[in-house]
This record gives sequence, C-alpha cells and structure tokens, in this order.
Amino acid sequence: MLINQQGQYVYKTKPRRCRNCASKAIVSYVFGFPVDFVFEDQLLPRLQQQYQIGGCAIELGEFAKSWHCKNCGMDFYKKNNNVYRE
Repeated sequence: MLINQQGQYVYKTKPRRCRNCASKAIVSYVFGFPVDFVFEDQLLPRLQQQYQIGGCAIELGEFAKSWHCKNCGMDFYKKNNNVYRE
C-alpha cells in the first residue's frame, strides 16, 4: 500500500479490511452503462450490495478507483495500466 500525492490509498490487490473503519465490506467498482434488464428485473439493489456502481465514465488518470468500503464510503485505488500516453 502507498499513499499518492492526492492522498489516495493505492493497493496492488483488493484490501482485506478498510483502512478507515476496519470493515471487511470492501467491494469492487463496476463501470459502464447498465442494460435495461438490470432495472426491469429489480436486479439493481442486489448489484449495489455486491459492487459499487461507478457510472459510465472510466477514469484515465494514473490511479483508478478499484474498491469501495460499503461501511464508511472510502475509496481505494489501483495503478491504472490503461493510461494513454503520447
């Protein structure tokens, strides 16, 4: 684990416990546009328990949101290997 210049906690793998509240309720971020059946079948509440929905925009910075604590709301980051460089 390292803390980058923006004060974000950066991990190589999913943390086991939240650094802020010691909770084990750490879930992965999911990005993308949800399809219609997610809303029609009442699937959204179950998905929100198992994942953190990050929206349609994927971050292109050096570090990307990867995990989220469902207990306190803290985000954890991973080095983004998909950064576009000219």
